[in-house]
Amino acid sequence: MGSGVARLFAFSLFIYLCIGLVVGRTDPETERVRLLHIGLAFLRPDHPDPVFLVDPKIDLTMVPVFSSVMQMAEMRRMMRLYLPRTKGELDSRFDLVLMDGADALDVKDEFLRWTKELVQDGNLSFVMADAGSGWSFAGSGPSWYITSIEPILTVDDSEGREAAWPGYTENNYRLVPVDPEHELFRNIPWDEMRFIAMNRPTERPGARVIARMSDENPVNRGKPVIAYWDYPNGGRSASYILTWQTMVGAPWIIAFYRWEWHYDVLVNMIYWPARAPIPADLALVHRVRRLLSELHYSKLLVLSVVDFAEKVGANLGQIERQMMGLDSARRQTERLYIQNRMEECYDLSLRLKSDYGQLIDGAMRAKDRALLWIFVVEWLVTFAALMLAGVVLWVLMVRRGLYREVGQTRLIWEG
Repeated sequence: MGSGVARLFAFSLFIYLCIGLVVGRTDPETERVRLLHIGLAFLRPDHPDPVFLVDPKIDLTMVPVFSSVMQMAEMRRMMRLYLPRTKGELDSRFDLVLMDGADALDVKDEFLRWTKELVQDGNLSFVMADAGSGWSFAGSGPSWYITSIEPILTVDDSEGREAAWPGYTENNYRLVPVDPEHELFRNIPWDEMRFIAMNRPTERPGARVIARMSDENPVNRGKPVIAYWDYPNGGRSASYILTWQTMVGAPWIIAFYRWEWHYDVLVNMIYWPARAPIPADLALVHRVRRLLSELHYSKLLVLSVVDFAEKVGANLGQIERQMMGLDSARRQTERLYIQNRMEECYDLSLRLKSDYGQLIDGAMRAKDRALLWIFVVEWLVTFAALMLAGVVLWVLMVRRGLYREVGQTRLIWEG
């Protein structure tokens, strides 16, 4: 009897550990987190998508759906183009669905039902980060709680709850980790930054809260910032009760994007719900991420200079060959980053930064040479036209003595 109980206990412990150690999905070929961002998905410097786009471990698909700046026809077109058309396609193409700012009734309920089922019964992850819009959770617009996504929302809210719009900016708060050593919070100075949210929901029974609002304002006391559920097959649903774009409360969000650690915070907020490993050496990873971001924008600068130089007839054969070589090395840095070989990635990225600087200088010189010849030709044409006009003027005005003067130029009728 004792051995049977022991076996049962061991089996239960094994199941518990398996559930606790479930590893999230990534693309089997690239090992990247395939992110589907729906809502405020815009490439603006005060939005998170430029950060998601640059990070090598995130494969971003953007679906802009925001009724305040888009017409219904345009939103439907975006969803028709970029949303999966079947449940199987959603399951095979994406690892994390991020809902952020879309109106609850603008997204197809069928898609929300697929998402709910794949989170509960599969290993798809879902994040509701809609705390920055007027209809966040149960704010001033249609509620998410009347849609098919409701069963996996990790917070409870009701229309008209305290601190909803328009009083959210006065009730700003600091994020206080429940466990400062949690992988999402360790080594990041969260007390340097303040956040805002339109609503103050409460966690649902069984949801695990890993961060709460600071309690300087009574309305924030005990309110969750990050709450989540884990499901047996590996699915995870999380809610972020904070605003990370400047559609509202712009000064606070601009301060967030000027914060040194905003890149790490945003990237980790994608890794963590997708169960992708978050590197422990944040200081080194922080430097690597900054270098990779600089390389990304250096490449864009080179491409813009090359595009302009081609239009003015510059000879860019050597520049293009160098750029191909740097692109190959840059892909290698991304592979090292994905494999968590950060020291090698840092060394290679540092060399590439210098190489990209030289490439930009070379492209600028090629552009300047092409423009120089354009200016020379234009100057010669202008000078030739000036000389021709001077000769004509000299002939007509200075050499008037070559022509015989006449006494009378008017016709007189003598009849």
